[in-house]
Amino acid sequence: MNKKGFTLIELLIVVAIIGLLATLAILSLTAAQSKARDTKRIADVESLRNGLEEYANDYASYPTVTTWALLQTALVNGTTQYLTALPSTPQAASATEYYGYATNATGSKYCVMAVLEKSGNQMENQDVDTDNCATGGTTVFSSFTGTGAPTSLQCDDTPDITGYPICLGN
Repeated sequence: MNKKGFTLIELLIVVAIIGLLATLAILSLTAAQSKARDTKRIADVESLRNGLEEYANDYASYPTVTTWALLQTALVNGTTQYLTALPSTPQAASATEYYGYATNATGSKYCVMAVLEKSGNQMENQDVDTDNCATGGTTVFSSFTGTGAPTSLQCDDTPDITGYPICLGN
């Protein structure tokens, strides 16, 4: 008798191979999504920095605000619109996400911040603001938006940050 078909072992091997390929595809997609969210965060920080520089060109100082809502008023809702909107965080599955802004009392210095999901970005742990924004030599962020944002944060105090910070300023 000539039977045609597959044995149970052959079917199990095929199912195992398909499962392995599906797992690899999902892992690759997850990494690409994380990289895309980090790219958006970096672009958002650069955009915010450009808006702040335009504001300073008009007013000879950066906005001295302590909340994200007041920064929104200064850059987006004012008589001159420096940005169309302040950045909003791209949602990751389980990441603490926020943007931060800090300035010194006179508005002569500022820093903007975002926290990346993945290590290895060229902007990670950068702090171009060598003398820091606030007096006392430490940049303390007090203006945040996003989920899991702390009440205050020091940009150079990486143990207090979950993720990989980028801090840019003048």
